[in-house]
Amino acid sequence: RGVDNGSPLLYDIGITKESLKGFQMNLFTQTIANQIPQGLDRYDQIFAAKKLILASDSPLLATCRETLEEIEEIIFQRCK
Repeated sequence: RGVDNGSPLLYDIGITKESLKGFQMNLFTQTIANQIPQGLDRYDQIFAAKKLILASDSPLLATCRETLEEIEEIIFQRCK
């Protein structure tokens, strides 16, 4: 069932709170990963990601293992 936040558009097209949060999270991790320079080793990538996340509006995600793993996966896929 869609998000019932007073917007018939979201409800009508079946967007759920979970899918909206997932989209926002994917956009966030993609944005962070795109700012990390290529050629860094894994530890430097994590350090760079944490630094960028701490400067964002979601600094708590700098300690989230799932977020950091997602960013690493995006970087890995980009370098394939």
